[in-house]
Amino acid sequence: MFFHIKWGKEEGAKTLTFNANCRNILIIDKIRELTGYMDVSMMDIATEDGGLIGLSNALESKASELITPRETYVLVQVNKTSTDGENEEISYISLYEPTEGSLEIKEGGGKDKKKKK
Repeated sequence: MFFHIKWGKEEGAKTLTFNANCRNILIIDKIRELTGYMDVSMMDIATEDGGLIGLSNALESKASELITPRETYVLVQVNKTSTDGENEEISYISLYEPTEGSLEIKEGGGKDKKKKK
């Protein structure tokens, strides 16, 4: 079982293929290494319509528990900021740039959410 991750500008976007039976922490580490985003502290993936998958919230789980096999996902940078030490704001930045418009990342794009549609 495998899945694809893409990043970069749509024209000339780069794609990697991963084994979905690997633990998410290993996949994220390999993504950082192969994409050159070693300085990005938190990463995740989203569906092509912007639904966040949540690999970074389940690091010890296997990707197969969250993704749909053979699908293509986009790479996402996760930013956490705290202004007062208690309240944390989370923002998501797509590292894939479609030719037209932008891709808004929203929570709730995992495999279980797709089945409910």
